[in-house]
Amino acid sequence: MKQLAELVHYYEVRMLALTEYSSRIWNRFNWFLTLELAIFGFFFTHLETLSKNFISIVPIIGIVIAALWFLIGFEDHKSMKRHSETVNELDLEIRKFFAEHGINFELKVKKHPIRFRQIWVLFMFPLIVGLSWVFFIF
Repeated sequence: MKQLAELVHYYEVRMLALTEYSSRIWNRFNWFLTLELAIFGFFFTHLETLSKNFISIVPIIGIVIAALWFLIGFEDHKSMKRHSETVNELDLEIRKFFAEHGINFELKVKKHPIRFRQIWVLFMFPLIVGLSWVFFIF
């Protein structure tokens, strides 16, 4: 029983850490999204009044921010995946312990044909934003 208590405690700690980390990641995502939307808004509302030199600087600033957002998002994606794998391994260990003692609590989860993972958005959306800035430069 001590082994189970240690596994469950470690699982709880990992889940708490994963939840807190996930909140920080999505807050950062929202800050980058807000910044990019502000730059887009500034660019399109002042498009006719901007000088020729400044009209190309705004998209370059947007591209730099999108590139930074992409790199941070990709690192967050890898980190979330690594944390999730650890939690899944712990879940399997706990299930194995219960199975050894004759307790089965397998969940029936309906599989959907579309297997989209939210964490892909962390680096795919900044890539789309960056590509849209490149489109506006040309």
